[in-house]
Amino acid sequence: MSVDKESFTWRAIEIPNWDRIYQELQILPSVIHRENPVFWASKDVSAYQQYLPTLFKWFDEKSLVVELIAYVRIFKNFRQTYHQDLGYTLALQLPIINCESVYTGFYTTTDRAIFTKNPNHQYLNYPARNMVEYDRYYLKGPLLADVSKIHSVQNFTDQERHAISVRFTEPPWGLLDN
Repeated sequence: MSVDKESFTWRAIEIPNWDRIYQELQILPSVIHRENPVFWASKDVSAYQQYLPTLFKWFDEKSLVVELIAYVRIFKNFRQTYHQDLGYTLALQLPIINCESVYTGFYTTTDRAIFTKNPNHQYLNYPARNMVEYDRYYLKGPLLADVSKIHSVQNFTDQERHAISVRFTEPPWGLLDN
């Protein structure tokens, strides 16, 4: 099945041994995000390899080279900045805590972007006005999302939402061929 890359926003995918991987993910809130409790993008993936051996085995089987992993914690009753990630197209999104009731929306706008950079990642951020949502997903399992499009996590629950976003050296379009 061919994917229209221009209109693609997101799609759920199946990963073998997902139940085991999900259990391994549950350790991350207590060990990974200590350096920056809100957002931590790291190109040093060795800590993740230690805690997620089943996932990294699958990456090896699929010849996927991880370039960066972002640990994303969204506070309760909070809307993430509308943004586009620069340098990446597809990201593997994996839920950890309270993701079922929190959505990520995709948007269009006529507003101009503001360039933002942290040590490991660059973005285009947008003001909250004039946003028009055209798609959304709830992170209930593994999925691929096009993070080069304007998106924002919207958490209107009374609990924090934790997830990781995995970026690869090459966009893993082949994972959508099944």
